[in-house]
Amino acid sequence: MPYIAPDPNRKEIDPNLTQELFNSIDNVGDLNYVVTRLALRLLMRQGVCYENLAGVVGTLILVPDEIKRRFLGDYEDLKIEENGDVPEFVELLQFLREKRQRSYDHAADTTQAHG
Repeated sequence: MPYIAPDPNRKEIDPNLTQELFNSIDNVGDLNYVVTRLALRLLMRQGVCYENLAGVVGTLILVPDEIKRRFLGDYEDLKIEENGDVPEFVELLQFLREKRQRSYDHAADTTQAHG
């Protein structure tokens, strides 16, 4: 979760995130290099053990999850509006909508283990 406290955490970190650093990252390879070095430096400072390895790896997994959660879905929706949807998605989403409507038309199935 990137939502750290403004004071003291962000206050200490943000001045180090300079425009010069941002400008030096020209592509995803550069970004990978910077993120890798930051992660490894933290690991070196904290010490190599399972807990710290799991924490660093877990963070590196959660960063793209949060970008997807906060931004990617809206971006994809915008592109659907601009360029049109994939026909199979339209068909499958329609199938789900119809299935949902039908599922409310009857009582629960008590003969099945799933209820």
